[in-house]
Amino acid sequence: MLYVKIYSSLSRVLGYAILSMSGLLYIRNIVYESGSKVTSMALTATATIAALSALCFSFVHCINDEDDKKNTIYAGEKFLHSTLLIIQTLFLKYALDQALAFESVKTIVWLKITIQIVASILLTGIGGFAVTMAAHGFNSLNKTLWIHYEKNAEQNLSKKKNTP
Repeated sequence: MLYVKIYSSLSRVLGYAILSMSGLLYIRNIVYESGSKVTSMALTATATIAALSALCFSFVHCINDEDDKKNTIYAGEKFLHSTLLIIQTLFLKYALDQALAFESVKTIVWLKITIQIVASILLTGIGGFAVTMAAHGFNSLNKTLWIHYEKNAEQNLSKKKNTP
């Protein structure tokens, strides 16, 4: 059963790291790239994370253990919260692009710089919260599923040993 524990640990650590790195790249792109360049990536992330949230909320009715239900609901809530935060970054990025398109903003340098700085800080903060929420949801769900997998693997192994 050692291999199951190794797979479980690798899945949790690598999955969390990959999700975090992807999130940081999203934040970097949404701050520095135009809205049209990041929209497809953001919508893909939104759809994927929203689907994970829906799966968690749908799956919770099939679970008997109360702690597992709580962990699955927690994961679903975190995924849903992350989705809402990503949508907020999209709206903010759109508002920033539109504000910078105004002729008065283009000609008043201090106003343009101020808008860019404030929007960048907000995009970084909101995007960071989105990544954090998705990572917490992922960690909770992945941990719960691996615990079940380990229990099932142990039960199957003990059945095979007891079978003549």
